[in-house]
Amino acid sequence: MRNGITASKASRGLCSYDLVAPRNLCAAADSHASESNREPEVQSKAVDVAWEQARAHSAYALRRLEEERKRIARELHDEARQALIAIQLGLRVLARQVPAELRPEVAQLSVPVSHSTKLLGNLVRRLRPPTLDRLGPHGALHTATRQRANLMQKLHVHNQMELMRAAIVRGLVVAAGREQAQMR
Repeated sequence: MRNGITASKASRGLCSYDLVAPRNLCAAADSHASESNREPEVQSKAVDVAWEQARAHSAYALRRLEEERKRIARELHDEARQALIAIQLGLRVLARQVPAELRPEVAQLSVPVSHSTKLLGNLVRRLRPPTLDRLGPHGALHTATRQRANLMQKLHVHNQMELMRAAIVRGLVVAAGREQAQMR
């Protein structure tokens, strides 16, 4: 027995270590399927019912996880990031009001605040991409795929330009070498 899952359950593929098949549902499916007085058709239906329950549980857990991610992203954006932006604006006002010799020090204080604001914004976007709320899962995936394809195309063009530049430099070096050889 490993983590409450018997070898017979694992070998029949009825159990998994993820959310798709919780142990109690696997046990129910296993007990229904193993009863010898049941017909194969009834056993198959019992397993199907157990798997459908497992899928429903998994979908529920996934919805709850997404709701929590959305809530955390909203709180980080609405509270923490806004507080950092307010501090940054306050530092700008303060920099104008302090004597000239202190302005560089005040400006230096805003650097980590600005950096933290950007990091927090990136975290919020990674936690819950805005396109997910605007376009839904399919639209967000399509947009992300398109953006990645555009980036890959730009990288390909950049690499081709670098290869061409290197070839031109090599050609110039070879031509310069020939010219020096002819001059001798």
